[in-house]
Amino acid sequence: MDFEYIKKNTDGIRQRIREAERQAGREEGSVTLLAAVKYADADEIDYLISEAGVTDIGENRVQQLLEHLFQSMQQYEVS
Repeated sequence: MDFEYIKKNTDGIRQRIREAERQAGREEGSVTLLAAVKYADADEIDYLISEAGVTDIGENRVQQLLEHLFQSMQQYEVS
């Protein structure tokens, strides 16, 4: 499946964050991008991590969190 839209959207969000940091007089990198993955499947989350470089991810449904966490623990360092 083609998840290129994820990287494109993430890049755009990061650019807007950098602009907002500059406008607010904040140090670049002082704002953390937290991806909410309410309806994402494991392949989308894998792409988000591996290709878009997102490291902070939130899930609001415990059952989905456990499923995603288990799959991610097999591939990535999870803290």
